[in-house]
Amino acid sequence: MQLSNQYRTINTNSEGSYSELSSKFLAFAYPINSESDINTYKTQLKKLHHKAVHIVFAYRLGINNEIEKSSDDGEPAGSSGLPVLNVLRSHQLTNIAICVVRYYGGKKLGIPGLIRAYKTAAENAIENNTVIIKDIFHHYSVSVEEQYFNNLIHALNQMGASVFEIEYGTQCNFNIRIKAEQKENLETLIEKFWQAELTMVKGE
Repeated sequence: MQLSNQYRTINTNSEGSYSELSSKFLAFAYPINSESDINTYKTQLKKLHHKAVHIVFAYRLGINNEIEKSSDDGEPAGSSGLPVLNVLRSHQLTNIAICVVRYYGGKKLGIPGLIRAYKTAAENAIENNTVIIKDIFHHYSVSVEEQYFNNLIHALNQMGASVFEIEYGTQCNFNIRIKAEQKENLETLIEKFWQAELTMVKGE
């Protein structure tokens, strides 16, 4: 189960490989922040491995795995991209992509053989990496009367919040970045400042 206030990912690129019946499977794991990242890596791999017959990929994005995609790239349906995606799922990883380059060795592996090959190559890429746990942060916009501003800022600093983009006036507006685990404490704090308004902008 995904941790409610944290998520698991990798912090660097890594590689893994697997060979069977003269076919070579080269897996490349990448930390990603957007779908454009995976497109960049696929383009690079196509240039480096232009003689490869397939470049299969799978990725997961978002702190709640909002995006999951995979591609068999011409391999039999369900034999390659899905096994790689299932590796990411089994390790509960997100913000990660794995591409597996296949060099055909002249002998067919069959569906079970392909599933085994792509899964093993992907597993090896993860084993050669370091899984890290990152805190989830929330961004909020806050509006508070000037008379409460200093006390509220002090309290937010005590909670470990980062305060930025401050607009001073009779009504002070600013943004904060704070760990998701502080959500209830933050809401309780804001309730004490009756004129304060709290709006969640995004999570990361």
